Amino acid sequence: MKKIPILLLYICFVIYKANAQEVRASDYQSMPLLMNPALTGYFEGGARLSAYHAMIRSDSGNNNYTNVSADFRIGKKRKWGLGISYFHSGDKNFQVTSNYIGGSVAKEWILDDKGFSLLRLGFQVSYNEGNLNEAQGRYYRYADVNIIKVFPPSTRPVGYPLVDVSMGYINYSTGIFYRYENCDIRFETGVGIYNLFCPEFSPSPWHTDFRKRHRVAIQNSFSYAINDNNTIHFNYLLWKEGMYLRDYDPYRVGDTEPIQEEVFGVAWQKYFSKNSMTFQFAERSLKTVIGILGFDVNQKFKINLSYEHPLYRPYYDVTHYEASLCMLLGKQKPRDPNQFKN
Repeated sequence: MKKIPILLLYICFVIYKANAQEVRASDYQSMPLLMNPALTGYFEGGARLSAYHAMIRSDSGNNNYTNVSADFRIGKKRKWGLGISYFHSGDKNFQVTSNYIGGSVAKEWILDDKGFSLLRLGFQVSYNEGNLNEAQGRYYRYADVNIIKVFPPSTRPVGYPLVDVSMGYINYSTGIFYRYENCDIRFETGVGIYNLFCPEFSPSPWHTDFRKRHRVAIQNSFSYAINDNNTIHFNYLLWKEGMYLRDYDPYRVGDTEPIQEEVFGVAWQKYFSKNSMTFQFAERSLKTVIGILGFDVNQKFKINLSYEHPLYRPYYDVTHYEASLCMLLGKQKPRDPNQFKN
């Protein structure tokens, strides 16, 4: 338990050092390797296969997200995790197409004799690639994932033709995760840190040497078992761009988006004899409301469906339709109604 104060100090430090990839996902928990490398291998069993797809719709431009990942628990006591993740963003009528592939590794430590507390650290290296084709459809920043920097047409030199440019770069990320649980409660907190070395990400021929700022995504959750068959979950996500409490100047050419979003959610999980269902309601920075329906067919197979609806379209008009699948492979313990399981 002496390690916990050191952990909290570290989390407080990294909160102001760096945010995760700019994927505005309703069901962000279905992409754990993208959100925090420390979650690589954080499940029960030997392997986890995940798939996620989203249709992003707005009056200003449509896009699609797809993510597939696989991670494994290895080592004598399965305290190491290895994973690989692929993400694609694009639509035939959207100007930007982006691809991301990353490999991650994580290590787990048990912090007490009873196994109530654990700590995980992770690291990820990825290759990011983006293409901007200004002759193809439209562009809307809230539907994009910002793997490459797109400048508004007003910054184009007079007489410069429409461009079709691409670029790729290596990126690095890290993360930390802590969990405490006993028979009735579970508390989890984690920080995913991206763009560690601020890679250049502008393919524009007239704007060069623009680098990605650090980003940090902070996830917290608290779960309470009301009884053997019902559990309530409270979830919170914060992600922010830049170091420290930085100002944003919309008239400064090349400044990146003023990203600071919060997602609050509450979920009810109902257990049956061999499966469970989860109903979750959330809101994103008072801009949208989110509904998520999850069905655990059994302990090894889970399906999630989610819908995100804007509250005031003249201000923010992005709608999300999302679906995800997760399959666990390997031996698992039967569910104990007095303890939480991954």
